[in-house]
Amino acid sequence: MNNKKMKKSLHPIMTFLILICIVIVVSGVLYLLDFSQTLYTINQTPLEYSVSTVTVQNLFSFEGLKYIFSSTVANFVSFAPLSTLIIVLMGFGVMEKSGFLKTAITALTKKMKRNTVTFLLIFISIITSVFGDLSYIILLPLSALVFKYGKRNPLIGVVATFAGLTCGQGLSVIFTSVDSSLLSLSLTAARVIDMGYRMASISAVFIMAVAVLVLTYVLTMITEKSVAPKLNKYEVAETLEEETIMTRRELRENVFKMLFRVEFFDAGELPEQLELFGEEVDHVTDQEFKYIAERYRDIYNHLPEIDGAINEVAKGWKTTRMGKVDLALIRLAVYEIRYDDEIPFKVAVNEAVELAKQYGTNDSPAFVNGILAKFAE
Repeated sequence: MNNKKMKKSLHPIMTFLILICIVIVVSGVLYLLDFSQTLYTINQTPLEYSVSTVTVQNLFSFEGLKYIFSSTVANFVSFAPLSTLIIVLMGFGVMEKSGFLKTAITALTKKMKRNTVTFLLIFISIITSVFGDLSYIILLPLSALVFKYGKRNPLIGVVATFAGLTCGQGLSVIFTSVDSSLLSLSLTAARVIDMGYRMASISAVFIMAVAVLVLTYVLTMITEKSVAPKLNKYEVAETLEEETIMTRRELRENVFKMLFRVEFFDAGELPEQLELFGEEVDHVTDQEFKYIAERYRDIYNHLPEIDGAINEVAKGWKTTRMGKVDLALIRLAVYEIRYDDEIPFKVAVNEAVELAKQYGTNDSPAFVNGILAKFAE
């Protein structure tokens, strides 16, 4: 197992809460500094402009905190794409947890060239930019997953998609009311030169379609030639600590489950059992299963020495007399004590006892603890 320590990233909810606290504190500081901004607004009817001054509201006060909590629900409900967003996120959550999203993305992009994947992402971003905030919320994390599963830096996907969404504002083959307004302005400008100038709406669609393709190509080249080389210093998780879906306890538990099978199958059947076990484990990554398999094989290869050490300390309780669950747990713990310097003695014993509580009999925790305690002597 790699010697690097597990890197823990900040949970998104904690990040959100920290940002809220920063905004609250900054509002208090700006309020004390009497910070304000003058706005000039042009009114069409009647044609005049008005002047207004906007001052910072102090959220770092009792009234400010009261305002935050009293308006939270209203702000949440008034978010226009909320209902669509919840449904979409629920769908993505189910697809991600079931493994469908990873399998689908990998299958779709496996035979594609890198430039093609980038081109399609940017093209989709430009086309869907007409949906506003919802496009950013959905496409940015999705593009990161596409690049991650394609073994590329996820930030490349985020940057490319953001560029497509931003540059694509007002440029899409999907005709909207904004396009109609812009077309009327263009016609008005053209008629300054030629009063009889006319242009059908379908002509604008063709022009925008060409513009979308040209912009997509340009952004793809910028991404691949300029952005990607600068961000490509990214190693897709090659070690267990860098890609953590299962915890150490869950990994240990799965190694134990595979060891448990040793007592029920011949040596020739165990490779097939390991393959079947890999199909039975839920949501295991390739790297995690590789770790479980290597760990199990190493323990199996050391079984003669491990069983010999157990028989030396377990007076009156040889391995042949022990319960299958207890024996598998003791073997796993002894391996960690004898052959894995990264795992402290107490951790190996405590984890074995916890698993004994879950899978063994009422007497298993005390029995496992008693046998393993003798290895400290």
